[in-house]
Amino acid sequence: ELTIQKAISPPTKVQDIDEFREEQKGQRQSAIACYNNVVDKVIGELEDLCVRVKDATNVKDKEEPEMKFQTKTKNVAMTTQKAEAMRKRRQKRLADMDYAMLGRFIQLIDYMSVESLISVNQGSISLLQAEVMKTESKGLFNTVVMYGDRDIKFSPEEEEFREKIDNVLVDTSK
Repeated sequence: ELTIQKAISPPTKVQDIDEFREEQKGQRQSAIACYNNVVDKVIGELEDLCVRVKDATNVKDKEEPEMKFQTKTKNVAMTTQKAEAMRKRRQKRLADMDYAMLGRFIQLIDYMSVESLISVNQGSISLLQAEVMKTESKGLFNTVVMYGDRDIKFSPEEEEFREKIDNVLVDTSK
């Protein structure tokens, strides 16, 4: 069974945005290692399949020289021999068709691996979004509020905060 861990994890405590970003960097590195492990297993299985399919196309070629030197026994009925020859031709034709489709199959596996990576990222971002949207939460990030004579200032400012969160999301898709 293959499982892939999330690329983003919700904060476990209230923290500074830079601290959160560093924590996410570690989470991504862990997720990348896990994903690469899964992809390596898939590639190994695909290589084995390619070898088996290629070997199946060579079955008749290996058997033909032996058949030329063998003397056919009169014990085996001619209909049985014809049925066996038909079965081998059909098996060879199917093996050739499988071999011809290997390129498309490899392309499908590639598309599926990219799709799974995108799904992991979307799931991770949804998890983070759900955490941010929780109303009962005690907060995710440390902020500083400064009261002036006529205004209130937040640190980090909204634009800086958005930029850092966007950077976390962009880093996730790398």
